[in-house]
Amino acid sequence: LSSYLVEDWREQLAERPAEPAAAFERLVPRLLANLRDLHRAGVRLLPGTDAAVLLVYPGLSLHDELQALVTDVGL
Repeated sequence: LSSYLVEDWREQLAERPAEPAAAFERLVPRLLANLRDLHRAGVRLLPGTDAAVLLVYPGLSLHDELQALVTDVGL
């Protein structure tokens, strides 16, 4: 990982909510529902994991995203 990315993650850690996992768990079902609606409406979706997001690792996170698009969204 680049030194810039590590520093960016440090900043994100300092700014994160007190219970980030709980906030994320509440958000995921709505995000997946939105993606399913977009897919059903014929919107073309393109995976593109954001590497600058805290603890999203370039490469590996793309595989997780592809799996979610197939398993949870129905692509």
